[in-house]
Amino acid sequence: MSNTAEHLLESRRITADDGHYFFAYYDKLQFSPDDRYALAQRATFDDRPPRPDDILEVGMIDLQDGDRWIPLGTTTAWCWQQGCMLQWLPGHEDLIIYNTREDGHYGSVIVDRRGAVQTRLPRAVYAVSPDGREAISNDFARTGHTRPGYGYVGIPDPNREIPAPEDSGLWRMDLETGESKMLFSLADIAAQDAPPAMRKELNWFNHILYNQDGSRIIFLHRWQAPRLTRMYTCASDGSDLHRVSDASDPMGWQASHFWWRDPLTIMVWGGALNEQVTPGYRLVTDRTGEAVVINPELLDEDGHMSYPPQGGSTWFISDTYPDRETNLRQLFFCNEAGDRQIIIARYDAGIFNCADPALVECRCDFHPRWNRAGTQVTIDSVHEGYRGVYLLDVGGVTPG
Repeated sequence: MSNTAEHLLESRRITADDGHYFFAYYDKLQFSPDDRYALAQRATFDDRPPRPDDILEVGMIDLQDGDRWIPLGTTTAWCWQQGCMLQWLPGHEDLIIYNTREDGHYGSVIVDRRGAVQTRLPRAVYAVSPDGREAISNDFARTGHTRPGYGYVGIPDPNREIPAPEDSGLWRMDLETGESKMLFSLADIAAQDAPPAMRKELNWFNHILYNQDGSRIIFLHRWQAPRLTRMYTCASDGSDLHRVSDASDPMGWQASHFWWRDPLTIMVWGGALNEQVTPGYRLVTDRTGEAVVINPELLDEDGHMSYPPQGGSTWFISDTYPDRETNLRQLFFCNEAGDRQIIIARYDAGIFNCADPALVECRCDFHPRWNRAGTQVTIDSVHEGYRGVYLLDVGGVTPG
């Protein structure tokens, strides 16, 4: 038996109405260590994909000074789903990192709270380690070609016609020196028990995340046949590679969004490819293959899940895609047992409801993000007619 309750919270829009503001993905540090500032990005439009010359403004909001907008810089390396990978640099009080496009290549830059450049790096970052010393870089030109909305435009993919190139992959980059080393090429991963379709279709990497102690990373390997996914984990140096799921297996499941609950356990949405496989949120033990599906009758669709930052909680927050009849998205808490759910927000998805293929890339998902104290959550939403960032105080309803 499941118990779904509503405790709808008021939200505060912390961005102005002079543009289209968003933070983007749910797995990045949006809040400063003292929770005073929240990072965001501002565009002048929101009804089409970015073009190479579209400039995105990067900045932060002073939550203790009337939500004042503080510009920090600009970039032309961005997309609607994940922005320019803007985030506070872990392990530092006042450093921020985001991706750039300069002199015909994608890179990244570290700035301070005034926007002063501290370091320019030769590769764009995807995931940053918990200690802020290294990052995993992806091929954003490749992803821009194979998965619009998650990569960048402006630099053509030199391997457009090559299914699994040897010079495209994942790199580990030192954030102090800028030195990098390839962990895996697409050719390396595609060569592992590759089904025939994988060898013919375009391959790419997507969705990369370090675990809490930085010892391991998780990433998705995808190919177009239609889109299928293998999920892998490995040590942060690329060793000890483990395949978590494989959609090319008749009894496998299609991995999507995920979160490290702790350094050994992953929560992931696994879609079903046949009637014998149960779709749902799964708790997976890394390197063992053990997986438990959480009440698929209650949690019956994909979402962007995360646990409170303090750790140790058996509750998580997540969201939904728009309901086909009402066009509403929901934000909710749920426990791991899958028998209690608390809906805390419900907003209209506007025209970005994924029904129009031309607008799917531009959609505005909630992508809930925690502040450092675990008392507030921000979301991106378009329910007022433009893209904005909204703050919800969840301390009063956050389950134990």
